[in-house]
Amino acid sequence: MKKGILLSLCVALAAAGCGGAQIKKQQAQIQGLQSQIDELKAQAKDKDGQIAALTGEKADLESKVKQLTDNLKSTQDELEAAKKNIDDLSQASQASQGELGGKVKELTDKIKQLIKEKGALSAKLDETEKGKSALSAQGRRAAAELARLRKDSDDLAAQLGKLNVAQATSDKGRTDLLAKVHDEMGPVADSILKEIQGEQAKIEQDGANVVITLQDSLLFTANQAKLTDAGHAFLDRLGGSLHALPDRTIRVQGHTDNATIKWELFGGFTNHWDLSAAQATVVARYLHEHAGLDPTRLEAEGFGEFRPIEPNDTPEGQKGNQRIVLIIEPPKS
Repeated sequence: MKKGILLSLCVALAAAGCGGAQIKKQQAQIQGLQSQIDELKAQAKDKDGQIAALTGEKADLESKVKQLTDNLKSTQDELEAAKKNIDDLSQASQASQGELGGKVKELTDKIKQLIKEKGALSAKLDETEKGKSALSAQGRRAAAELARLRKDSDDLAAQLGKLNVAQATSDKGRTDLLAKVHDEMGPVADSILKEIQGEQAKIEQDGANVVITLQDSLLFTANQAKLTDAGHAFLDRLGGSLHALPDRTIRVQGHTDNATIKWELFGGFTNHWDLSAAQATVVARYLHEHAGLDPTRLEAEGFGEFRPIEPNDTPEGQKGNQRIVLIIEPPKS
């Protein structure tokens, strides 16, 4: 019997773990953010490599442009010197002037070529600078996104930490409560041990509630709401153990199968609603009038055939659905 109660307690504790779904969700979010962070780190590293390569290319181009600029200046200096020589030798022979004129043309062509090469290199240098600037901007955006994701990850990690603390506190409080319920219900289970062993009764712990399920044959003749002698004796035992829990609310529920109720000449029930409600009321009244339970903490409900726990297409299933259920709730604070 104690083993059965402990099993129910374990089931209830497992149900309490559902609160961990929020924690799992937070953990999944953190893992997702961490993956994004890792990807952005890789992107940022790649951008850094590209920027470094472009920086090197830019330095090389700048060196070439400087060299071309120096060559251009040197050639221009040569040209100016040649022109000056032509002016100075205006009285020289025609042949000397022709030779110097050829030199001037050569230098002029060279200057044009150098200017063209310098323009091309300058354009490439500008393109490189633009590419570097674009990559730098992408790198800055990636770094900003990386910082934002890290902050989100840190915030979620902090939230997860709080949830873990709250969950641990909640689990401890719930475990303590369930353990208390388990201890309090031990005498109740002992009082109906014979019926539990005979599978005519079942006691389960549902969180802080305790649910006792009884086959109605323990208490009533089929389709009747008058207690049998055995039913009196059984409720005396059960009521005595429940009397030790004065602060508990007890909801008595009547349930039936869906078999057609035979009409009786001298009274009887014609539908399952009335039958289930009457049986629940009889049990609640007996617990008050004979076991001394506080009537303000007793409730009677009839559900007819509409909440079956077994299929009604077999005699065994119908028997399982013909039941009285006592839901014992914790004290209200």
